[in-house]
Amino acid sequence: MSQINDIREAYAIVGKVAAVAREFNVDEKTVRKYIKQEDFSPRKPIPEERESRLDPYKEQIREWMDADNNIWYKQHHTAQRIHARLKEMYPEFDLSYPTVQRYVKEF
Repeated sequence: MSQINDIREAYAIVGKVAAVAREFNVDEKTVRKYIKQEDFSPRKPIPEERESRLDPYKEQIREWMDADNNIWYKQHHTAQRIHARLKEMYPEFDLSYPTVQRYVKEF
């Protein structure tokens, strides 16, 4: 960080990017970047919203879970049973049990 401050101070005195770049043995683009930049704290990465592989099956899972609200709690679907039913209903279903379990837990 001290080199950045030194470059900024040198530019304030000299006023020429090329001279400062030669003095500190850095590229001119680097000098311009340090001059323009106000905040040097690292930025947090922005998480991307991705489509889940479970998305095509979420509606069916919600239907089963909503239907469970009207029956005795011992008869409710477990995550294991939901995973088994999805494998029976959809031959192309190849997701793991923990994926289904995490979704059921947050529902």
